[in-house]
Amino acid sequence: MSPSQARPAYVDDTRRVVAGRWLTAGMLSRSVVALGLAVLATACTGSTPSSDPTAPPVPPKGVEPSLGVQGLVRTTSGDQTGNRVTVGTLDLDVEPWRIDVGAEPRWIVGGPIGDDIAVYVVVAADRTVTAITLEPSGPSTADLGLADPNTPPVVVFGDGEYEVLEAPGSASPVTAPAIVGSSIISVTVEGEVSVSGGDGVERIAVNGLGDSRLAVDERGLVAVLSEPTAEYGHGVLGDRVESATVTVFDPASAEVIGVANAPDGTVFETVSPMWADVDGDGDSELLLTASDDLGGGRLVLYDERGDRLAASASIGRGQRWRNQLGVVSIDGVPTVIDVQTPHIGGIVQWFRLQGDVLEQITSIREYSSHRIGRRNLDQGVIVDGDGDGSPDVVVPSQRQQSLAALELSDGVATEVRSVSLSARLSTNLSVFTKGDGRASLALGLEDGSVLIWP
Repeated sequence: MSPSQARPAYVDDTRRVVAGRWLTAGMLSRSVVALGLAVLATACTGSTPSSDPTAPPVPPKGVEPSLGVQGLVRTTSGDQTGNRVTVGTLDLDVEPWRIDVGAEPRWIVGGPIGDDIAVYVVVAADRTVTAITLEPSGPSTADLGLADPNTPPVVVFGDGEYEVLEAPGSASPVTAPAIVGSSIISVTVEGEVSVSGGDGVERIAVNGLGDSRLAVDERGLVAVLSEPTAEYGHGVLGDRVESATVTVFDPASAEVIGVANAPDGTVFETVSPMWADVDGDGDSELLLTASDDLGGGRLVLYDERGDRLAASASIGRGQRWRNQLGVVSIDGVPTVIDVQTPHIGGIVQWFRLQGDVLEQITSIREYSSHRIGRRNLDQGVIVDGDGDGSPDVVVPSQRQQSLAALELSDGVATEVRSVSLSARLSTNLSVFTKGDGRASLALGLEDGSVLIWP
């Protein structure tokens, strides 16, 4: 096997998947019903799960995941498009609730289950999973068992209940499943795409990247990073293997719609494609970061067939990366936002499409959106952070010990809010819109606490 075809050689840590992979929980009549993981593993495998944290995965035998709750699907980046934009007003001036979950939180996913009640699901570094329920009277917590902290959670929020999505036993442990209709879709350890639905399980041979997120557009089309390659070993996203292509497929028909190729000499340096309407035609395009040894990262735009539509300039130096955050309409114009070199000076940039060029219009520096070496690319969101009705970029500072809201107005970027954190950020930023149109934000800190702006 040539280096360009190499599969990620995941270290043992990424395969420490215990029965927490197959976790289901619901909230009924405002009472948490948590299914204990040891009980679940015994029922699925006929044996008691090992207490050894280094034990290999124990997939359920003959059991495929089922979707019991119908409703809003939320991931660590927000919805399943990969576009980290939330409509709503976030009040960063209020004092956040602080909840201690013990170990360092790694992932948070939140959503509403009623007009005045919501839930955040927190996965910590010690594999514990905690549900934090928000009610008008304040927060409460419940233990949901164990899950692999390398696996980003996906949660479905329904009317009075929620469910942490189960992944098939064949799924890669360093990515998350997706939902299209009644089907659960996952990238397998072998690099295929598994579609589990009412008619059984179908496999699509796409040569997928083992840590690729699955991005779903408004039509139900799914994009997955494909053709693993070690040609550009920057290694800031968890391993030194990236992808040479992105494959778009229709899970309903198992038909491949198109394949986007990275520009000559580059790889796609990301773990998630992003669907967003960049050209303003009402349909989503694919936005990706492509990198090489000479120019580092650039933004590249494709249609669903894989035809290249536009690109930004490259950074101009190898081993320099861009973290694409999202695409949002500002003053009626689709605007692309990224963080260039989030580990070195952290420059938040705004771009707009001019013909076949994504042209930078302004920037502001000394912010971040990523911890080097981690697969968490979700430390920045786009939401109205100061209540003026315009979307802001909410990101941590370069040291990740404060949170800032950045506004673009008349072509100038300014910081409009800043909130100090008691410890360094350790999770994604999870934001969702409540029934009254206001937004709630949660994040986790290295000191084992979770902050929630309710």
